[in-house]
Amino acid sequence: MAKKQTIFIFAIFLLPLLVAGVLYYIGYTGTLQNKGQWVNPPLVIQDIAPGVSAPNNFSWSVVIPCQQNCPELKLITAGISTLGAKSDLASIIQLTDNQLNPFGLEKVDFQKVYLADPSHTIILSYDKSHLQDIVIDLKKLLKPIERRI
Repeated sequence: MAKKQTIFIFAIFLLPLLVAGVLYYIGYTGTLQNKGQWVNPPLVIQDIAPGVSAPNNFSWSVVIPCQQNCPELKLITAGISTLGAKSDLASIIQLTDNQLNPFGLEKVDFQKVYLADPSHTIILSYDKSHLQDIVIDLKKLLKPIERRI
């Protein structure tokens, strides 16, 4: 009887590990909630554009690589304003090719817009034709943050 209980207790702890190992081995990631594509490996803004200063350590940043006149800039600004009281937790960084170093020019696609986390690491990319997806992801990211005004 005690032997069955011991085996049962070991099975309770080992079965989840076995299932996790099998899921890892087959590459299962589950359903992703984000709309953007993961940037792999993530890019630190200071590594690709050393002269660019990020706004602060508490906001998510939308990184827009483009030249002087960016039609995306107005759309992203309007999208961030829909965040309401949490709109100050998102900022915009515009990057030109003059600000990017050779590594940045190699890694940054000017046909995409990027999302950087509060540690200023670019983690998600979006096609410029799907800018509304950035706002959707920002709303999900900022949802757990309670603002007391």
